[in-house]
Amino acid sequence: MRILHITRDFPPRVRGGLSVAVGGMARAQAEQGMRVAVISFDGYRPRGGGAPPGPARAEDNGQVFVIRISAPAQLGDARAFGRGAHPDVIHVHDPMLFPLGAELRTELGAPVVFTRHVAHSVQDRLRGLSAPTASARAEADAAAGADLVHAPSRAAAADLPETAAPRVRVMPLGAEPPAPPPRGASGRDRRGGPVVYAGRFTDVRGARELVNAIPRILASVPDASFILAGGIPDSPRAESRFRRRLGQALSPAERARVTLPGWLSGDALAELYDEAAAVVVPSWFETFGLAAAESMLRAAPIAAANTGGLAEILADGDTASLFEPGDVDGIASRVAALLTAPERAARMGLRAAAWARERLVWDRVIGAFIEAYRELRRD
Repeated sequence: MRILHITRDFPPRVRGGLSVAVGGMARAQAEQGMRVAVISFDGYRPRGGGAPPGPARAEDNGQVFVIRISAPAQLGDARAFGRGAHPDVIHVHDPMLFPLGAELRTELGAPVVFTRHVAHSVQDRLRGLSAPTASARAEADAAAGADLVHAPSRAAAADLPETAAPRVRVMPLGAEPPAPPPRGASGRDRRGGPVVYAGRFTDVRGARELVNAIPRILASVPDASFILAGGIPDSPRAESRFRRRLGQALSPAERARVTLPGWLSGDALAELYDEAAAVVVPSWFETFGLAAAESMLRAAPIAAANTGGLAEILADGDTASLFEPGDVDGIASRVAALLTAPERAARMGLRAAAWARERLVWDRVIGAFIEAYRELRRD
């Protein structure tokens, strides 16, 4: 079977969970013997200025054939690449890119799958916006036009239009299994390790609430340290604003306890999860919760918001410690509790790792995607 993915920032270029998820999916499909091609829009700006780029760059990593598109002048290269891939199924991972998938469907006759990695309509509501954003409108169009809509959790499917319901399939995403097994799995003592956050420094990811919780955590655990990995992709100005807010919210002594390493490679992030005394996932909403899944597989103690897909893969008091989204005091108290009860936190991490290894690694979940593709082809 031949699969064409249309996405943004395909690895090794990583700008968040979508990049990692699509990279893992493509790798798992290739290992199942599928022919996988990817059109990756890397830092793409539809109205970008500057000198016209040259031809789009194509690459073959031995498993996946990829073309990288950075500007509108290269859209012809993307179309030609898509036609040359002769896909049996086209899988779109960003609603703004759905029109290209629909165009190729018309030309090639291949059905289109749309994955709802981000619930833009939910984010608009949580932000209190009175009118839908362009992303939310594109999301609605993709959900209406796709032959199959993939929701990574029941929560991600819950607010989709009723007209899409017959075409919605709930299937969890996967994460890469530890290799070698995490050191935490052998009961390694994580006392003194950092509190880790990984992802975008944005409002819906709970970054502001986490920053506001740091002084309260330090009041309970003065020697705690924090590593906030990630940033705001392709927006240096927005990232600079976040760093300024961080400096304003924390005293110099508190700021000295926080490290901002930027975006880390998958291996570097796995090492960080291995060392973490706690991983905090404070999102207002998640369609799945890849950072949580990756942390679980590394046996890291997790404090997370009780919302969306996170609530479907984490059990409060058993595999994680949950708080209500937006609750600064809840973040502080749950993280501090993990830091001050390391034995209990370690047991929680080990239970999470065992649960995740059975349910959340790509080799376990990829079969559901392959079967969904086959059903589309039979239809």
